Amino acid sequence: MGFLIIDDIGKLEKYRDKWIGIQQQEFFTPFLSYEWISEWLKYFGKRRKPLVLVEEKDDKVVSLMPLIASGLRYRFVGYNNSDYLDALSPSKRFDLMMDLISGFTSPCGVFDLEHIPEGSDFLKFARENFENKAVVIPQEVCPYMDLADDWDRCKASLNKRFRKNLEYSTRRLQRDFEFEVQRPHSAEDVEIFMRYLIRYHQERWHKKGMPGAFYSERVRRFHISVAKKLFEVGFLLLNAISINGEIAAVIYGFKTNRCYYYYLSGFDMRYSKFSIGNVLIGLTVKEAVENGVRVFDFLRGNESYKYLWTNKSRRIYRVVISRGTALSELLKRGVLLEDRIIRYVKEKFS
Repeated sequence: MGFLIIDDIGKLEKYRDKWIGIQQQEFFTPFLSYEWISEWLKYFGKRRKPLVLVEEKDDKVVSLMPLIASGLRYRFVGYNNSDYLDALSPSKRFDLMMDLISGFTSPCGVFDLEHIPEGSDFLKFARENFENKAVVIPQEVCPYMDLADDWDRCKASLNKRFRKNLEYSTRRLQRDFEFEVQRPHSAEDVEIFMRYLIRYHQERWHKKGMPGAFYSERVRRFHISVAKKLFEVGFLLLNAISINGEIAAVIYGFKTNRCYYYYLSGFDMRYSKFSIGNVLIGLTVKEAVENGVRVFDFLRGNESYKYLWTNKSRRIYRVVISRGTALSELLKRGVLLEDRIIRYVKEKFS
């Protein structure tokens, strides 16, 4: 079977059990899983037309470009909640992908594709094949750790003062409180953990006068729902620290055999003097090492606490591609102006 364009959410479900082919590719992340894409469309794709391009081989999905019409542009499904997005094809048949979607009847004038990893084959293809129709824009950095094969060696790579503070904080929490590391065992546990995460995360950001990541009921419902779906297929990272019988800190992310992804965390501010957030990160990194994982990815954002753990980072990119018409060129310039404004605001308030 060749490439097929799926333009209806309901038609996507037939590919659920075939998604394993995509998961074997190098740049696959849980943001490209069936669970993340289908749940995102359910919560954020209503009244907008998806254009998910898939290719099957041996009854598996092997190529994927998940797009959605947003205003007058095509964007990746998940563009406002995801950190790594991409077009995947082991045969690197991105020209056929683009030709098929470019020929699709739609008022959309540009492809505005964000959060593409720096090593992406699609990013390389865009740079080499679109000449003056495409602009490639650097976006945020994503700090990450290359993990050693045991926890002691990982700790030895950390700044000496930070390492000693981390060990001291861990000992104090274990000595002074009823301390337990918890992981969910059911969908009900997932919801409980997520609600603690949302509560603690929002409390901290509201104290700073900021809306926080869980700023709306729809965003909160999406993350609880997708966390449950990812838990079912083994992609969910959701660890917690319990203090005296109550959850006091939660780390929320995703995991594959290759990588742990840190997405968000929240903690009870009463325990901030014990560095409970960093203690939980350390325990989660330790878990990754013990599971044979070799990368711990902090995802996008250059927050200072991430650089307590690593000095390595990679960049994500935005690719804006014109469809060649006068309207498309005008829209491309508008997207570039929007990008400059967003970067200015981020730099000013970071």
